[in-house]
Amino acid sequence: MAVAPYTMSEHFNSYSLFLILSQSSQKRTLVSTDRFKRELTIKVAKKSNRSEKLDYWIFEVPEDGLMSEIQSQFRQSGIEITIPKKIKSIAAS
Repeated sequence: MAVAPYTMSEHFNSYSLFLILSQSSQKRTLVSTDRFKRELTIKVAKKSNRSEKLDYWIFEVPEDGLMSEIQSQFRQSGIEITIPKKIKSIAAS
């Protein structure tokens, strides 16, 4: 697994993950999920003149994160992943 700068934050209705990637890496990036393990994997293929290298990062998705509604969007300096939260019902007292 590679080490890359990232930030993860929690909001009222979602979690946000931002992984810094070069613009050339963004073209060869794959985001996948494993619903059974509740994991999000980001893979980046890097090519040089003679070889190809695969870097990857695995993040655990919080229990209240909606795996089926994860969204990703490339930004100028990386990739932003949004994980919506399950809506919690408020019990009346």
